[in-house]
Amino acid sequence: MVKQLEQRGLVKRERQADDGRVVLVNLTHAGRVTLEDYRSRVRAVLGTYLAEIPDEQVQALAAATDALARLVALLRRRPVR
Repeated sequence: MVKQLEQRGLVKRERQADDGRVVLVNLTHAGRVTLEDYRSRVRAVLGTYLAEIPDEQVQALAAATDALARLVALLRRRPVR
């Protein structure tokens, strides 16, 4: 997948100077523009669906999203064994 993104000019691979086994993958300018365009389109589509949902349910979704974000943060600090 990274190879395909690189061929399209969306990412660039760089070897770590002090450890040749490590390869860093960074977005190029074109990759950042493409990602922002994609995010804008997703926000627009999501917005049309959210507009059809009652405000109370949108607020509930926002609260659930916050709760899930906190859960993910906790799991990152204390992974399940």
